[in-house]
Amino acid sequence: MNQIVSGTDYLTLPRPAQTWLIEPLIPAGGTALVYGPPKVGKSVAAMQMAAAVVTKSDWLGYPARTQGPVVYVQLDNPRSLWADRLKEASPRIPGLLDVMQTDRELLDTYPTFDILNTQHSDILTVALREVNPVLVVVDTLIKSHSAKENDPTEMTAVLARLTAAVRPAALLIVAHNKKPPTNDEWKPSVIHDNRGASSVVGEMDGIISVHKTSFSIVGRAIEDTDFTAWLEGEGHHPIMWHRGKKPG
Repeated sequence: MNQIVSGTDYLTLPRPAQTWLIEPLIPAGGTALVYGPPKVGKSVAAMQMAAAVVTKSDWLGYPARTQGPVVYVQLDNPRSLWADRLKEASPRIPGLLDVMQTDRELLDTYPTFDILNTQHSDILTVALREVNPVLVVVDTLIKSHSAKENDPTEMTAVLARLTAAVRPAALLIVAHNKKPPTNDEWKPSVIHDNRGASSVVGEMDGIISVHKTSFSIVGRAIEDTDFTAWLEGEGHHPIMWHRGKKPG
């Protein structure tokens, strides 16, 4: 078979049908990003997405098309705080406690995990292969590496290492946004507001920007979308997101 073919012949080549974890945000084996300011509910959104895949249910109106194991790699919160959040949210989010969990202590990389450290990446790779997930959540990106977050070359290497470690599962990354400038000409942008190198968003199939009362979504297979949402729970104890306006 020729290694280079015409456009007409290319259209006749065998190709697998597109499969989704959550349509049209996270393709099977793809990459997606959830980001926003501190304490806005990024991790809650990621928890709900993870549970949606485990139970093959909707995430804020977007259907999960594939059901399978999910691993949540929690690198940001202390174990005591994260365990409390899971306990409080689990009665309201079906399937949440079926999402498998790991952290720096369980991976034996305490006090810090670094995907650029070959030993750490190998530990994660082996652990994931034992459970064969369809989705891996890494929370947060900044706590997963030792690279300079504004360096495109270094961040490309970080994403390559994370993707290799979770393959063939899809990768969902939780990250922070940039601090907006103070000048009046600034306008929010889902593509450009993620903290760190722009190479990060360039690798994503879906990007979900979380705000206090709304979500903004862009992706390779979706038109730019904004929708209103509200976060159940108060203060340091958010429980789950709901699409639409808050009742009352």
